[in-house]
Amino acid sequence: MRKWIQILASLVLLALAIAPAVATAQQPACTEYCYDPIPNPGNGSGSPNGGASVSPSAAGGSHSDGKAGAADSASGRGGKRGDDGSGTKPSERAASRGDEGSDELNAAPVAASNTGSGSDGGAAVGSSALSLTVLLLLVTGLILSFAYRKQAGGEADRTGLVARLGAFAVVVVLLLVLGAGSAVASKTSAPKGFYGMMSIDAIDESDASRMAAGGVESYRMPFSWDLIQLDSQSAYDWSSIDSSVGAAATAGVRVLPIMYGTPAGFANKPTKLPIENSKQRQGWAAFLRAAVQRYGPRGDFWTENPAVPKLPIRTWQIWNEANFFYFATPVSPRNYVKLLKASHRVLEGADGNSKVMLSGLFGSPRETPGRAMKSARFIDKIYRLGGRRFFDSVAIHPYTPNTGQLRRLLKQVRKTLIQHGGRKTPMHVTEIGWGSDSATVFGMGNRSKQARQLTSGYNLMLEMRRYLNLRSVYWFAWKDIRRNVETCNFCYSSGLFQAGDQLKPKPAWKSLVRVVKRSRR
Repeated sequence: MRKWIQILASLVLLALAIAPAVATAQQPACTEYCYDPIPNPGNGSGSPNGGASVSPSAAGGSHSDGKAGAADSASGRGGKRGDDGSGTKPSERAASRGDEGSDELNAAPVAASNTGSGSDGGAAVGSSALSLTVLLLLVTGLILSFAYRKQAGGEADRTGLVARLGAFAVVVVLLLVLGAGSAVASKTSAPKGFYGMMSIDAIDESDASRMAAGGVESYRMPFSWDLIQLDSQSAYDWSSIDSSVGAAATAGVRVLPIMYGTPAGFANKPTKLPIENSKQRQGWAAFLRAAVQRYGPRGDFWTENPAVPKLPIRTWQIWNEANFFYFATPVSPRNYVKLLKASHRVLEGADGNSKVMLSGLFGSPRETPGRAMKSARFIDKIYRLGGRRFFDSVAIHPYTPNTGQLRRLLKQVRKTLIQHGGRKTPMHVTEIGWGSDSATVFGMGNRSKQARQLTSGYNLMLEMRRYLNLRSVYWFAWKDIRRNVETCNFCYSSGLFQAGDQLKPKPAWKSLVRVVKRSRR
């Protein structure tokens, strides 16, 4: 009797030791977002606060105040913020990242430490593990109690009883593990077109073919109006766009275009939404029609390049980060709804089956009137201003220091959509990324930690996919930028490949490939 009591007590103690750790792993590191990445320009030194202002010709999203740092390329602008602007030391910010080391590269399909809850449409692995532990303990306790009663009454041979109990326990464990594994696999499957990529530089066929080989199905790229049409008197020059679209299509990768950037002659800044006067509105409408006529289902590009597989563009993303001064000045939901309405009308006329995607909204910047607004609030304003009729899907850029805060932000956006009757509205994450540096708020500290955080973040988004109605996720960025190039601090280390002409993968690329393979089983 004493031996059975000791065994049962040990199992109970084990459960009590495991349960708090499992439950704690599901909680976000902070109760609110622990960052505010108002950017400072990079200068190639890696300093989070260094660098001079970047001229509009050298950096997309540049402003007269010098607070920019995106890099223009032949394909258009790219760029990302990385400094939190708060004065917090990188080491202190790293301490607040509660789960940067929570995953292993060869972990089970969902191994993130804080990746959702039952309300997300799928319980976290921690919750599943806790449930399995409790259930196993209950079953074992009942069996032991029954066995002890029989043995005490002289109804069972001790040796045979132990053997039968052991076999029964093995069967129970196998059934529970297999059941949990199948449930996790169903929650983490990815639909066609789920994996996307964005590059700071233009891509060529070697880039596109490597993307496709790794499971990337879509490439998000800027269609910068101010680079395609330099001023109001110039003709459209699609040559830089043609090369990237052709490279992507040849590899079987679809293109998601970002339509933004007002040229000189229409406005004094590319970040001005073209809705203020008839000249701007007519110029924008003509630009959208020309893009559809070039790359849409009856586009000239496909006729002129018959050897390129025809993958016409049907979804058009209107502007980039319209809730953040980096790309929109001023930040105004009312102005953006006007742009949406005009864009919807033009695209519907040019291609009746076209789809309008909202601007990818920067997740949770520090709110400043006219300069920044949190994504959920910006979406709420769009609905209240009657903008729902003019878009087909919502896009978010949920840059966060860790997975726990990523979950919190995504749930806030979905909650806002549900509040406005948008429960079935598709969501897209058109930018997300973490760096391999230790100097910026989105830097994980080194390449291995970047890889682990990528796995953790993607596992979460796969697990929440059905609850969010999440259709795609685009990683930013394809490759690191060389240190001698003036760009945003985040751009030096957020890539999946090392800087340079050759494609030398970082551990994060291998992690992404593993995530893709697991979700395709």
